[in-house]
Amino acid sequence: MWLLVLLTPLNLLFSLQAGFEWPSGNILWLLIVAGAIMYFAQHFLTLAYASADAAFVQPIDDLKLFSNILVSWIVLSFAPDLTCWPGILMVFAGSI
Repeated sequence: MWLLVLLTPLNLLFSLQAGFEWPSGNILWLLIVAGAIMYFAQHFLTLAYASADAAFVQPIDDLKLFSNILVSWIVLSFAPDLTCWPGILMVFAGSI
């Protein structure tokens, strides 16, 4: 929580310097839907950690990394460079 509180003024300064603009139209609705999806995903992940041992939940949580990479590759045409892949493979190996 403190990280959010301390970074908000800094993010505001960067936004104002870059020409802050309120989202509108389809972008606004996409942001609202994405925020709701992230809220529920984090909520269910918190429930999983509360009801199960972290040793069972953490590997599933780590596997989100691969869905994030896939989505960023499909939607943003961005893939991690070669220096990131050894770490990604270590996370995958640890999750197995």
